[in-house]
Amino acid sequence: MEWIRLPYRSTPCLLAAALLLSALLLPHTCAAQQETGKIIGHLRIERGTEPDHRILVTLKTRGLTLQTAYADSSGAFGFYNLPNNAYHVLIDDPAFQPVEETTIIDVPHETTAIINIVLVARDKDTRKDVGGLTGGNPGMVGLKQLDSAFPPAATKQFEKGLELEQKKKPDGAIAAYRKAIEIAPGFYPARNNLGSALMARGDLAGAEEQFSKVIELSQNDAAPYFNLGNVQLATGRTPLALETISAGLRKEPQSGLGHFLLGSVYQKQGKARDAEIEIKRSLELNPSLSRAHLALVNLYMQAQRNDLATEELRHFLKLAPDDPLAPKAREVLARLEKTK
Repeated sequence: MEWIRLPYRSTPCLLAAALLLSALLLPHTCAAQQETGKIIGHLRIERGTEPDHRILVTLKTRGLTLQTAYADSSGAFGFYNLPNNAYHVLIDDPAFQPVEETTIIDVPHETTAIINIVLVARDKDTRKDVGGLTGGNPGMVGLKQLDSAFPPAATKQFEKGLELEQKKKPDGAIAAYRKAIEIAPGFYPARNNLGSALMARGDLAGAEEQFSKVIELSQNDAAPYFNLGNVQLATGRTPLALETISAGLRKEPQSGLGHFLLGSVYQKQGKARDAEIEIKRSLELNPSLSRAHLALVNLYMQAQRNDLATEELRHFLKLAPDDPLAPKAREVLARLEKTK
């Protein structure tokens, strides 16, 4: 799946290559649900820089504030249950130039409005202080903010780790993150990224150790809860994973990754209807979660709803044609189309 590159990250859920899981009877969509729409948005930062704090997004119509939401650690946000109307999405943040985007909900012609916003930094003279290092949105921790919170030598190693990961050199990145932790044992962003790198290479015990420590050091952040829950799910401790992921969602309710992981837990528990609801919710919050489409494929094939499985496979391949699971997805799609 595609992720905006941030210095402090959550680990995408790793799904098995097999495309058959639990069964599901699809819920019926009532007429009332069709009468409202939603706005799904995504933030990215100009020139690849990172905001160092949570970004508040405001929804207005006719001058009245209807809803507010914080973008999650991947930059996603959403507003829901919106009647037909023109809406204004605003961001007035001390670190970035003001933004106002206008969109229209016109059910049934347009039930979902997609907004992509590029944030442009204010000039140094107009930038205001946005406070110290705080939890709640760990993906929005920036390198400048880390410099003021941890020793420069540790931050230097952390930046080195990020650079090596971008160059596809995981061993070097792991070594750099370890050095950062040796210099500053409380450097929780380095521990989080070290855990993610260890999980990617299959060292689940090492990853769990780091994510658990991150939670001790930064209890208000959601990312380590999702990462730890991911490890617990991968190692078959489903009830514990449910508890951990739910704790993360209480801290970041609009996290697409969090709802995706929760749906994965429900799949493991055989709660297919709940799984579908959560996985669909994850795609509403973050449409770039390509493997969420594979999770729906699993559900629909088990329920012998091959038409829906075919549709989800096409969505997945459109979003992630180079994913390691794409060849298997193409094989299954060809088989389904031939059968049809």
